[in-house]
Amino acid sequence: TTEQLTDTSYWGQQLRHTVQFSKGIENVFQTIENPIFLECGPGNFLSNLVKSHENEKIEYQTVFSMLSAKKFQELANDDQTIYNSITKLWLYGVN
Repeated sequence: TTEQLTDTSYWGQQLRHTVQFSKGIENVFQTIENPIFLECGPGNFLSNLVKSHENEKIEYQTVFSMLSAKKFQELANDDQTIYNSITKLWLYGVN
């Protein structure tokens, strides 16, 4: 909410309390048809967490916005990686 955005105690709680990532992923799968997950960091941390909740009946996509650490060392072309991610998002129907 707007109030939470400027509330220092809210942000303090966010830093001190356990992240409910598992519940969040389950909620996404229950409420969003064909979700798309955007991996925003190097590697595949998010996609591995999502795979641990995989349900064979639910289709989802993962789009990587950065190269993996190994690929990054080989091909450090950030612009092309971002363009590829935007293209994939568009192909999946994101406006």
